[in-house]
Amino acid sequence: MSHKFIDQGWNHDLGPAQWKPDPEAVLDRKEFWETFRSCLDKLPQRVADVFMLREIEQMETAQICEALKISQNNLWVMLHRARMALRECLELNWFERKPRMNAETDEHRR
Repeated sequence: MSHKFIDQGWNHDLGPAQWKPDPEAVLDRKEFWETFRSCLDKLPQRVADVFMLREIEQMETAQICEALKISQNNLWVMLHRARMALRECLELNWFERKPRMNAETDEHRR
């Protein structure tokens, strides 16, 4: 992540790309959830647990902190790290990959 900062400032050219797909359509695709699960599996287990409890299970902050014996500050740091890692992983493995339809079309042209 530090490579995205140059001279103590943010390098916009290396920052997150804007996601163009319709979020509703993406969430309905099985392939997206497979890629998401793969990205989630790359996180440290505790960070993945915090993310799942907060964002998927929608548990309250106090409940998560009590269950995992962590402070609220620690929770927010872990959530931030999870979101950043998931975003980067999804950018590389979902949003920047070529759609299968194009790959199949290219194969038929040969």
